[in-house]
Amino acid sequence: MNYPLISEYIESIKAAEDNLNQLSHLRPVLNGDGQPIMSSGNFAVVFKMKDEQTGKLHAIKCFLKEQEGRAEAYHLISEELKNIDSPYLTPIRYIENELFVDSQNSDETEFPVLLMDWVEGETLSSFLQKFANLYDENQASWSIEEENTALFELKCLPYNFIRMSSWLLKQTFAHGDIKPDNIIVREDGTCVLIDYDGMYVSSMQGVNGQCIGTPNYRHPLAKEHRFDKNIDNYSISIIALSLCAYAIKPNLINGSEDCCIITEKESIKLHEHNLLKNEALMSDNLFKELLSIYMHVLSQNKLGSEYFDECISDFLCPNNYDILCTESTEYEKEHYWEDKYGVRYSLDGRKVIGAS
Repeated sequence: MNYPLISEYIESIKAAEDNLNQLSHLRPVLNGDGQPIMSSGNFAVVFKMKDEQTGKLHAIKCFLKEQEGRAEAYHLISEELKNIDSPYLTPIRYIENELFVDSQNSDETEFPVLLMDWVEGETLSSFLQKFANLYDENQASWSIEEENTALFELKCLPYNFIRMSSWLLKQTFAHGDIKPDNIIVREDGTCVLIDYDGMYVSSMQGVNGQCIGTPNYRHPLAKEHRFDKNIDNYSISIIALSLCAYAIKPNLINGSEDCCIITEKESIKLHEHNLLKNEALMSDNLFKELLSIYMHVLSQNKLGSEYFDECISDFLCPNNYDILCTESTEYEKEHYWEDKYGVRYSLDGRKVIGAS
């Protein structure tokens, strides 16, 4: 099956009330030039939409290429996730023959879409790129106050990512393609996973996955590993290690490849890597903990949530010197992180919510 061009999807989405079937109550959110807000990749284009009845924001994903087994996989994934209430994922709904597109690229006229909640924030890759620019004399334009705020957010980021990862590792499913472009960093610093194309759920046991992850964020022996709930082990361990390194030495981001402290090629010759000679990194206890976890995953491809639970308990998020409100919001009361002692914290680690 051939799919429409991005330009053809744009024209169709502009008249969403006429071209959408079940979702005709959605309208595209437009930018300053009057064009739909969107982002695109190799396999799909995503549009920001607004529910005219409720005001809620959604994302509609439209596909650009055929992927074998996509419809069946998304039905299994949406069935698994429909009862999951988590700030780290967004509900999804795969709808066949939902969007009418007058396409010269295909004989078909009706195409499937994936409906998701819109997650406000920026991708982790975009978040980190700001710091690469900060240490580029030709691009740096932050005030001292902005720089201090951003550096504090960077220091909290490893802890927020570890909390999300600890939750994910306790589940019966796995994301399948965790990388900076598939992680949204909210304004409060918490992380959300998006793009579930490569997801594994328990009902997929014994089948082959659609993909084996992205270079630098997949195990170097990915082809030898099965498609199961362990497929996120390597990406989680390398991202956690990278974020910790960047929090200690932000200028390392400028020289990193794809926001990754150890590339796939470097993992094969790890004894030659410069990070093992970096005094600031190797004197930091959290970095050493995460390095040992990474080494274990590299050799055994095993990772349990207890590894990170221990890290979170032992190394608390750095203190902020700003005056913060101590009153818990309703959202924080429902979505929190709890340590092994029964103490509940806000997801950004900056507030105690309560204790058993």
